[in-house]
Amino acid sequence: MNILKRHRLPALLLLAVLVLAGYLAFLIPSGYQLQLRDRKADELIAGAGYCNVAKEEVVNGLRFYATAKKFMEHYECNAFSVPCPEMCATTRLNQEHMTPCFSHSLLNAEGISSACEYDIPGLVAQIMLSAAAKAGAYIGNCVPLYYEKDRKTVATFMGPPNDLQEKINAMTQEERDNLIITYHSSINLQMHGYDKPALNYDIRNYTASGWGPTMRHDFRQEKGQMLTMARISPDAGTLFVARGTVVAGTGETMSGCTQGVLFSVKDSKDFFQKQCNVGNHVPMVMADCFDEIVEFGKLLGLNVVTA
Repeated sequence: MNILKRHRLPALLLLAVLVLAGYLAFLIPSGYQLQLRDRKADELIAGAGYCNVAKEEVVNGLRFYATAKKFMEHYECNAFSVPCPEMCATTRLNQEHMTPCFSHSLLNAEGISSACEYDIPGLVAQIMLSAAAKAGAYIGNCVPLYYEKDRKTVATFMGPPNDLQEKINAMTQEERDNLIITYHSSINLQMHGYDKPALNYDIRNYTASGWGPTMRHDFRQEKGQMLTMARISPDAGTLFVARGTVVAGTGETMSGCTQGVLFSVKDSKDFFQKQCNVGNHVPMVMADCFDEIVEFGKLLGLNVVTA
């Protein structure tokens, strides 16, 4: 205390250095941890059907994942989210070749809900859905598809160019009607259940430069699978709950946030109008837990809106 009074600036600098040193010691992995990370990268690459990124880029994805888990343990957290676009635009993450996508997929597969773009209402909905379904949730941008007069050519779509039109062309007209897409880049490998076999996956680059590993899956394999979706409004007053059926997938061979699930709903316009009151990201699980989520929302005193 006397040191602080007599030499305030040097003492504060010393304190800052000690705090920084503590964080560095906390974050810098041991030799054993590095070996485990290297081994985990080999396992993930070996388990992939296809991998177009170098091993060191997979290791970078695991560095982000390990750092997130350390901070979660330190602050006693049971879920995770980061402001992806803002972080990915920084010089530091570009220099380190890091994106959060891989970490989101790995955490979600472990049962630790992890949401993109610092979406806390979406994260809470993920936790609810995963608990009810006992399966991993997938969160992404959720928008209806509209067509030109031929009822086939996609007229409006919020996402980046990908193989979407090709997938639409392969559908029947009945399948194209009332179609919604949810797309991002962090699939959950345990979407069939935490105690069920993981989805098969590829590892592909997120950035156009070839780095930033992401897990990809062809959701055409899940055609006919029932979905339950939910989202809480930003003011935490409304819970949106919906049912859908998987029709196809898209973006499984692309980069960026193009990994999509195409699914049909009873009325896509009704779905979208109700969704607009709660937000863009609508998490989903591959299970029919619609009634359970509706009942839970009522128990919480939320305004439950269904589609």
